[in-house]
Amino acid sequence: YYSNKTKCFLKFHIKEAKNNPDWERVRSLYTDSNGIIWVGTYAGIIQIKNDSYTLYEAKNTPEFPNNRNYSIHEDDKKQLWIACWSGLAKFNIKKKCFEKFKGQETLSNYYIRNIKSFNKKLIIATEQNGVIIFDILNGTHTKIKKTDGILGNSIYSVHRDSETGYYWVASLGGVSIYDKEKGIIKNITEKEGLPSHLVYGLIQNNNEIWISTTKGIAIIDKNDFSIFSISAKEGWQATE
Repeated sequence: YYSNKTKCFLKFHIKEAKNNPDWERVRSLYTDSNGIIWVGTYAGIIQIKNDSYTLYEAKNTPEFPNNRNYSIHEDDKKQLWIACWSGLAKFNIKKKCFEKFKGQETLSNYYIRNIKSFNKKLIIATEQNGVIIFDILNGTHTKIKKTDGILGNSIYSVHRDSETGYYWVASLGGVSIYDKEKGIIKNITEKEGLPSHLVYGLIQNNNEIWISTTKGIAIIDKNDFSIFSISAKEGWQATE
């Protein structure tokens, strides 16, 4: 974290990490609507508020399926959704506790990397099982897989364009743009100009989709799907 006192970055110490270094193996960072920081690690969840912290572990929390977690997302109902390496968890920010939810057990066998929400649904990126569209209200889900036309089933990041309704899927094969009614809109690979076929992240900025890959950053125009690559030579610390 950045210290206003020292004018430099300092390490936030977790004393439990002395006995379990997995508390320092960080996979995700998220700031909720109340300004509380959530840290996903291999040992569990760290909740940081001001200078204090609270630890959450699966062994002490039945509603929390697995300590290893990769993504945290807040929906419009002030619920945090935590993507675990074996299921999905929900934390109620208002009640300050983990809660079970309808259909939770149906997701227990999925290794989840990334999660987003829209219209009372979750978009879930999984390892080897494609994209899952989960209905929060009734606990059911459908899948988008390689057999539906996307480039792979190992998904690293997902995004839904609210304007078009298209799903943007970052996978081991590249980027796929998918529509629930029309099917595949576009597959984008190294052949079309991606820096790498392995795409880690997707972020929308107006009419652009910024992506991170193992070989640099690229920007995709969401209207014509043209690609502009930014290599490490432009100032990145590393290509990946």
